Amino acid sequence: MMITINSAAGKKTNLLFYGIFIIYLTVTLYITTTSYYHSGFSSDGFHYYSFLRNIGNGFGLWEGPVFEYLLGNHAYLTLILATPLVMLFKTPLVLLYLNIFCWFYSAWLLYRFAARLEAGAQGAHERRARRLGAGV
Repeated sequence: MMITINSAAGKKTNLLFYGIFIIYLTVTLYITTTSYYHSGFSSDGFHYYSFLRNIGNGFGLWEGPVFEYLLGNHAYLTLILATPLVMLFKTPLVLLYLNIFCWFYSAWLLYRFAARLEAGAQGAHERRARRLGAGV
């Protein structure tokens, strides 16, 4: 369902948002991938990847002598939903891309919500103007 704004300013706003959105997404993915290959992976990030890899390989929730049994320490229930992606691609970059995707998807949803509110407010303003113009 696409929200359309009939004004030229609304179309320019949509194009501007999507242009900035795509440029920012591309730059973020580039920086993430470059920093992964040249700077290594953080200990927490690899810890989460290792946890998901162990589940995918059938080793269960045990994460070695340091972190031990993860569900006894913290509940990583949402993270477990990413296990199929880790099993499929077998790289820690999956978690970075998933994180970026979640941020950008939520930004896009907020933009769509705001556009819908703006279109509703504009329609209410037009209805009020017609009602006042008709002498009701």
